[in-house]
Amino acid sequence: MILKWPELPFKPEEQVLGMLFDGGMLTREQIKILTGWTDTKVAYCFRRIYKKAGTEEEPMIRHRFLPGPRFRFMVYSLTVTGVRYVYDMLGIEHRVRVAPEGQLAHYMGINNIAVRTVQRYGRQNVTWLSSREITEEIALSRRLYGNGESEKSRVVRPDAAVGVNGGRSAWIEYDNATESTAKLEGKFRAYANLHKELGKHMKPVVWVTPTEARKNFLQRVYIALRKQIALPDDMQHLFFTEGEEQDWLGGGKQTVREASEQAL
Repeated sequence: MILKWPELPFKPEEQVLGMLFDGGMLTREQIKILTGWTDTKVAYCFRRIYKKAGTEEEPMIRHRFLPGPRFRFMVYSLTVTGVRYVYDMLGIEHRVRVAPEGQLAHYMGINNIAVRTVQRYGRQNVTWLSSREITEEIALSRRLYGNGESEKSRVVRPDAAVGVNGGRSAWIEYDNATESTAKLEGKFRAYANLHKELGKHMKPVVWVTPTEARKNFLQRVYIALRKQIALPDDMQHLFFTEGEEQDWLGGGKQTVREASEQAL
């Protein structure tokens, strides 16, 4: 829902809080691109948020610096107070969970995929779901189409879901080279179990990672697992370095099967 917040009936500063709720961590530049707002409007929203924070027991947002090659970016996320405020906005009750600071690079990588997609195809042509939203969608699909095969298996929680009008849609897994072979194999197995249950109702899984070496490693792990166990032939996993995913999302010539088997 991160792209829909500017259209919802809330004050602009509350819309920013909602975007931080769904995006986990965002820079002002990312917010500017995802909303289409000016620098002035984004700055106004943050002034309002900080002013609102003065009436709370703790600030609504927190910030830290993300080191860059020439200068540092300030990255924002919600505090417990901010998360509760958004829950109240939405009229829902839920366990309060803030974005862990140790996952800053992971959140930046995920949200940069959204930024690239909006810049490439225009926000009016892009659908984006957060991990929370796509996990709920998957749960609904299991109730509608499932056969109970994965009831006791590991829960699949993609990092996001993206769709481009006139192009393709997929579930997103952002990998910043921190997960072990065993953990990756566990994810592939979980997706395989989910595929047994959902079949054609499962989306392709797009894996995005910073380096070519890591992309090749992800492919090798997937290929090795396919040789060990009977993974579904039509289970669709695609592997890209950052930015490569855009041509495929837009409907590029490379097919799902070609992308999935390019290293075989």
